[in-house]
Order: sequence, then structure tokens, then C-alpha cells
Amino acid sequence: MLNKLNKTAEKTFHKLIDGLKVHESRKIENSTAFMAVHIEVLEQRHKSLVVSVAHYFEQNGDLCCDPDMTFLVNDLGVFPLTFQQAIPPVYQVAAEFTENGGMRYNKQLQKQLTQFANGWMKNIEAQQF
Repeated sequence: MLNKLNKTAEKTFHKLIDGLKVHESRKIENSTAFMAVHIEVLEQRHKSLVVSVAHYFEQNGDLCCDPDMTFLVNDLGVFPLTFQQAIPPVYQVAAEFTENGGMRYNKQLQKQLTQFANGWMKNIEAQQF
């Protein structure tokens, strides 16, 4: 079974996506001292949404993610799926959909991404809200 965000992190996450529909996005930048948060609802899978949350910085004219994570969101909770960052280059898939509509996942990596996301949501809450 996938690990989900803790209640505090989930509350912050829902603030980020509040009111967004599929293919909509927003940027939250309530502090000049911290990086803006970019949120995009990428797709709907059955009764779940796939959402991207990211910070970006610019280097040599290119936008670089620091980090960018995707999450599965449904009535059961918020579940980290992927993690990527530009420098150093990292791309991790902890959980993904299979062709037959199921899901395969790496239990240990998905747990690590959940722990990271719990802390990241705490930082976002402190920095942007």
C-alpha cells in the first residue's frame, strides 16, 4: 500500500490545489525571500487527480526544478509518485500506473518521498501561508 502525506502536510497540500481543475495551474509567491510554489493539476485518473508541485530557479536562461514532485490525490489521501530536480540531476519514480490501469511502486522509495514531502509541505506552509 502506498504511503500518504501526514494530516498536517495534507492540509497544506489541499490549500495549494484548492479550486484548481484538470489542466489548471497557479503560482503562489507570498514571500520575496523564498522560491515561488508552482502547482498544476496534470490529469484525472478515475476518481483521482495527478498534481505537480514545484519550485524553479533560473540558470543560464533555463528554468530548473528544485524540486518537482507529482502526487496522486483522492478521497484516501495524497500519495507521492515522482521526484525530480535539475542540479544535481535526479529523477525518481516511486509509483506509476500500469497499462492495465493498476499501479506498481517501489515501497522503500515511495516511503522516502513521502517523508521528504511531509517536510517540504511544512516548509511551504511556513514560507507561503
